[in-house]
Amino acid sequence: MKKRQHRLKFETVSVLDNFLECIFPPRCFVCDRLLETADIRRQRNVHAACRKKLYPVVQPYCYHCGSPLADTETEYCQNCRKHRSFVAEGRSLFVYRGAVQKSMYRFKYANRRRYARFLAEEAM
Repeated sequence: MKKRQHRLKFETVSVLDNFLECIFPPRCFVCDRLLETADIRRQRNVHAACRKKLYPVVQPYCYHCGSPLADTETEYCQNCRKHRSFVAEGRSLFVYRGAVQKSMYRFKYANRRRYARFLAEEAM
């Protein structure tokens, strides 16, 4: 009985998600335009052309804030060396400029909560 209730609950959530996608279709994380049906089926949250505008932060990066470093010899960026912070450690997924900067603004202030799923998947 309990297994059946769990399956019914999962199916109800799935139907609700599909219904909400009809009313609020998914949008691209970078350009905020509606995603194509093919992208949605493949569970992509970014258009192929827009993905080129994302610059992932790779080694070397600051061990404190996660910002990219130009020098492989240093462990911390200039800002972290100068200023004391109460953050133990941070990590950046993408370089914060251009399209990412605009996307993060929409995520925080234009109620684009669906971007959280994309960011979580990229972090994993």
